[in-house]
Amino acid sequence: MSYQALSAASLPAYLASVPALRERFSDLGDLEVAEVGDGNLNLVFLVTQRGRPEQTLVLKQALPYLRCVGESWPLTRHRMDIEVRALRVFGALCPQHVPEVFHASSEMSLVAMRRLGKHIVLRHGLIAGTVYPKLADHLSTYLARTLFFTSDLHLPPETKKQAVAAAANTELCKITEDLVFTHPYDDSPSNA
Repeated sequence: MSYQALSAASLPAYLASVPALRERFSDLGDLEVAEVGDGNLNLVFLVTQRGRPEQTLVLKQALPYLRCVGESWPLTRHRMDIEVRALRVFGALCPQHVPEVFHASSEMSLVAMRRLGKHIVLRHGLIAGTVYPKLADHLSTYLARTLFFTSDLHLPPETKKQAVAAAANTELCKITEDLVFTHPYDDSPSNA
């Protein structure tokens, strides 16, 4: 299938075309699909079988442009390949704190993964004053395992250099550097 941006209406047909996703649901004709992306870059869908809340997943798709601006700001879809590689590497290193990847497609620039049930965006919980008694333990375990086992202290030099090159995403780094760290403090047209 060649790239096309999915929608809540077209997503069930895509799921039906991928055996690894089709088998996760008992009736593809009776799904709840909600697009919940609140970021600047990607489409994010929550998919659940009606009446069977355990049959659920999250599907994230990269758009070929900056979502919050539109097609006038093109982006490479390759960023999803980088994200999928990271999910797989980090999932192998710390599976208890990384969602399982069910399916990924470079052609469609998407990843389908385990939905983390009742979780919310941490930022929202912290703003609401929610206390997370295991947050420090979970974050420190995740960071220790993913940072050490992908570092120069653990990896042979050639392997480390290959991993760094494969993870390079200068396009997204520039957006963050400009829109988050530079333009807000300058007289920039993007501040309007």
